[in-house]
Amino acid sequence: SSAASDVYKRQDIYPLIAYLYGGICSLFLLRMFLRIASIIKLRANGKLRIIGKSHIVVCDENIQPCSFFRWIFLPHSILQNKNTLTRILRHENTHIRQLHTIDVLLGESMAALCWINPLSWLLLKEIRLNLEYMADKAAIPDEQERKTYQYLLLDISQSNNKLPSAIPFNYSFLKTRIRMICLLYTSPSPRDVEESR
Repeated sequence: SSAASDVYKRQDIYPLIAYLYGGICSLFLLRMFLRIASIIKLRANGKLRIIGKSHIVVCDENIQPCSFFRWIFLPHSILQNKNTLTRILRHENTHIRQLHTIDVLLGESMAALCWINPLSWLLLKEIRLNLEYMADKAAIPDEQERKTYQYLLLDISQSNNKLPSAIPFNYSFLKTRIRMICLLYTSPSPRDVEESR
């Protein structure tokens, strides 16, 4: 009968939908693992330096400073500026102490498995932004440092070579981060709080 035929057709399409969904999940997870592999390759090619408790991988490439578990990846040029190096290490060591790499990897895994839900990608974006805000706050010990740190963010944003599954020092929410830094040592008005959201 026609009704039975429709039931059989629907049953045939369910496995196809499941395979399609699983295939796309696999592609997103594969992309994440390839990114991790590129970070490991960069670690293998870079030169390891220990400064205090920081494990710094010095790279010939003009990458943006970033961290991945206990490793901090820096371009060679930053080591020549002691003040810049100090600020970046304060930021990156916050990521390392608070295990932010695990947060990012869990967020990316969730987004890969729930790729069809736009809220999963929005949550990943908010996780990254919150982690950067926490590290920015730790990197600015007083109000005098605030403006210098904002200029540092702008300078580093000129570097285009990012490691997506690492935690870049200057992730893409530049305007939002600068606005949030402005509120660190001030008493924000209701309008400021609303604009920062």
